[in-house]
Amino acid sequence: MAVMKRSALGRGLDALITMDDLKTGGSSSISEIELSKIQPNPDQPRSIFEEEALEELATSIRSLGVIQPITLKEIGTEKYMIISGERRYRASLMAGLEQIPA
Repeated sequence: MAVMKRSALGRGLDALITMDDLKTGGSSSISEIELSKIQPNPDQPRSIFEEEALEELATSIRSLGVIQPITLKEIGTEKYMIISGERRYRASLMAGLEQIPA
């Protein structure tokens, strides 16, 4: 019987972040991370990002900044994958930011 790879989709954060990640993941403090060092999660459950809604969020980010930090997982030396906050990430790119709180 063939074993199928189980998708992380719909299984909660446990499917994306293991207990080992939490133990060795470093600090829980917020840092400013360069957007160029961040990549979207290929298992992102959201498949449609409405351009108008992103533009509204980008306008808000230009005036107020990113209010809630995004959540990242380190995947290499100074390389990160988005766990939560891809809309904020995309809107920050549209707003012309170079860094985002994470």
